Amino acid sequence: MAAPNRNNGEVDQKLDEAIKNTHEFLGGFVAQLEKKLDEAETKNKDLEEQLESQKVEAAKELEKQLNEEKSRSKNLQEELKKQKDEAIKKLEALLKDEVSRSMDLQEQFQRQKEETSKELKTQLDKEKSRRKGLQNQLEQKIVAAKQLEADLDYETSRRENLQKALEKSEKQLDDEISKGKDLEDILEIQQEQNTTEKVGIIGEYERRLRDLLKQLNGAENESVDKEDSKKSDVKDLVKKLDEQLKKSKLENDKLKTEKQEIVARVGRRDQTIRTLKADFEKAQNELQKRCDNMKQKFKRIEKEVERLQKELDKERAKGNDDDTPTRDDDRHDSRDSETDRVDKENFRNDSKPLKWEEAVHEADNRKIEGVTHEILKKLDLTKCFFNSDASSKEPRQIVNELPKSQQEFVKLAERHGILYTSHVAAHTYEALLREQKRQKELGIISVRRMTRR
Repeated sequence: MAAPNRNNGEVDQKLDEAIKNTHEFLGGFVAQLEKKLDEAETKNKDLEEQLESQKVEAAKELEKQLNEEKSRSKNLQEELKKQKDEAIKKLEALLKDEVSRSMDLQEQFQRQKEETSKELKTQLDKEKSRRKGLQNQLEQKIVAAKQLEADLDYETSRRENLQKALEKSEKQLDDEISKGKDLEDILEIQQEQNTTEKVGIIGEYERRLRDLLKQLNGAENESVDKEDSKKSDVKDLVKKLDEQLKKSKLENDKLKTEKQEIVARVGRRDQTIRTLKADFEKAQNELQKRCDNMKQKFKRIEKEVERLQKELDKERAKGNDDDTPTRDDDRHDSRDSETDRVDKENFRNDSKPLKWEEAVHEADNRKIEGVTHEILKKLDLTKCFFNSDASSKEPRQIVNELPKSQQEFVKLAERHGILYTSHVAAHTYEALLREQKRQKELGIISVRRMTRR
């Protein structure tokens, strides 16, 4: 029992020491924390004091800037008010000048209006006398434009033919060059063969000479007749070899001559092709210039045609305006009064009017050139011509007037989504006018004037 009690005492002692050490450690740690906390509080106080001083300085600075802005704003308001007063004075002066000038301009405009009316009346009389001449010029220009268009087509065809001829010449040149290359290859092969033959002949010649020399050296004891015979054989062999060499040389020279001729032929063909190309380029440039000149001339003629057409349309519009009544009560006339205003010259003067079947036949036996019924329906122009499907079987129908000018017709087509060129518009409008005039002269329609379309 004594041993366990001693152990318990040691444990208690160790626990007391551990507790003591823990208290000391915690005491030191708490002291450090309190110290750091005091330092942090001191720093916070310093920062708060610094922030407070900065706030005071910033408030003073802002107050100073605010006072400066107020002063500057006040100065600007005074300056703006001063400029406003000056601007109002200037505007009042300008307004007075403008009113005075406007009155002068009105008087001047009235005088010019009277003078212009007189001049326009004089010019209108002159223009009416020129209408026939303008129509003739227009027809001549149209004919010239068609001729130019035909010339342009001819030049284009000629240009295509020249292009085909050039391509054919280039193909022939390529074929000749290919043939020339093949001939050059053949000549080179023949030269190599001749060279090989020459080398073989010379080698054979040397071999035979060596054999003869050996025979001569080995036969020194033979008779003089045999020696002469061998020498004669050697001479004959040398002669034959010389003849073969000369023959090979002649063949080689002949091949060289043929090669030079082929090269010369190819060179001449190259020169011919270059000449053809130069001539073609020259002709092409001249043709292009002629085409450009024709196009420019065609454009000038087209502009002239459009100008003449516009003048004619203006004249027609002026003529229609002169024929149109100007009274306000005429704008609201009844159907019968509209019919009475149609020119009597446009009706058939036969004693007996056409029957319904005859009128239908006359209206339907000829289509309007370049205009289908669908286009008339889309443009809302079917009411301008005789209607064979009408419920009333009256042989003379009252129809609407066509647009008074080509410009009005073009605008009408554009509103309905149909775009015409100036040439097609003029052709179509003239066709419509001719058909309506034809039906007028047949007496199957009467046209009422439309004061407002």
